[in-house]
Amino acid sequence: MVKCAACGKFMATSDGVACHRCSAIHHRACVGLPAVGQVALTWVCPECKAKEPRQSNLATPVRGIHADCTSRSDDLLSHNMSLDDTAHNITEEFTTQEWALEFRLFRTEMQAARSEMQVLRQEITELKNTISQCNSRMDSIEDRVLSLEKRVEQTAVIDTTGLQSTIVQLQEEIAEKERSELLNDVEISGVPEFEAESVEHIIITVAAKLGISMDERDIVSASRVGLRRGTSTGGDATEGVPRPRPLAVRLTRRLLRDQLLRAARVRRHASTADMGLPQHEPQRLYVNERLTKTNRSLFGRAREATRRQRWRFVWTRNGRVYVRRDVLSPVHTIRQQADIDRIFSTDASPVYIQ
Repeated sequence: MVKCAACGKFMATSDGVACHRCSAIHHRACVGLPAVGQVALTWVCPECKAKEPRQSNLATPVRGIHADCTSRSDDLLSHNMSLDDTAHNITEEFTTQEWALEFRLFRTEMQAARSEMQVLRQEITELKNTISQCNSRMDSIEDRVLSLEKRVEQTAVIDTTGLQSTIVQLQEEIAEKERSELLNDVEISGVPEFEAESVEHIIITVAAKLGISMDERDIVSASRVGLRRGTSTGGDATEGVPRPRPLAVRLTRRLLRDQLLRAARVRRHASTADMGLPQHEPQRLYVNERLTKTNRSLFGRAREATRRQRWRFVWTRNGRVYVRRDVLSPVHTIRQQADIDRIFSTDASPVYIQ
């Protein structure tokens, strides 16, 4: 495609006429030519025609002949030049069309790439904003978590202290309740165990042996307690005979229990001899107040500690455990393992136990 030399608009080469002087192409309408019809090859555009010299000085015959020869040679030359210009214009036309198409495609691609870049830039901006908001929220959440952890730690310390004190208080209350339930109970050890034995009769016989009058109405309940232990191997029992389990007795009156305990302390060497029991070797009788499981364990550990530290006294009274280094020392009450650790860890002066 080429531009019209008159109006400057694009047009196809075949749609216009070319000047054989300047080779400029014009619309037919722009130079006053009919839309159809053959145009002479020597056609000259109005601009070139205006530049031609005047013909008044060329009227002489010699100049006329020379002018004719010159015009003919010019016509031939212009005809050849017109053919060359037509081929060149055709080549230039195809090249311009291809370049215009390539440029148009390139511009379309550039516009599409620009649109994609704008969309990508907008998405990246939104992504940055979203990441920034997420970071802000994460920082806020971390601050809240740290604050809650501090509060939980502080509360846990307070709650743990209060909980521990509550647990200790409840344990003491339970132990006190269990102890009060056993204030009428005694435990008799050393009585041989036989099949089809009468536990009530054995208890009444033991009380009579200690000098206390008792009948079945004074007994609320009585039974052997604990698991059957291993066999004895001499000393105070027949070899191969299982060790007898202790007798747990609950009496109707606390006063009767106290009388039985005092009598057992007075007659501390009493045995099962002459009690009318089946044939057996006499065994020493032990009558003690019955302790709770916790106090029984504390009593055993307190006895071990007094033996290790050479304290003289360890005893129970009304279900509680007491220790004393000697007759001039104060009496200590054992309620829990911490009392044993506290009392015996501060003592360093051993005393011989009688």
